[in-house]
Amino acid sequence: MSSLSAVTSSIFHLQANVEGLCTGLVAEQADATEAAQLVEINAEFGRLVWRGANGDKDATDYRAINFAFHSQVVALAKSAVLTKHTEVLWPVAISILAPL
Repeated sequence: MSSLSAVTSSIFHLQANVEGLCTGLVAEQADATEAAQLVEINAEFGRLVWRGANGDKDATDYRAINFAFHSQVVALAKSAVLTKHTEVLWPVAISILAPL
């Protein structure tokens, strides 16, 4: 494994673990309205998948919806420490994904 792919892998593992902690907090403390926000964003994914299955190959919507979902999970976790970690990690992860 090249050093770049090792760094990339480490960043994504770290991001996944931070967001996993956020998800646990959301599961413990979100109310019905907050959970409904995540359900609605997830429904947007479903509509996007349906569009893709019917010939629409635009990935722009996917990235926006994906970011909205992950952002909402972090916001609903209500943890300043985890929010700060994602603010540092997301730009790095996005810069890695940008060329893809």
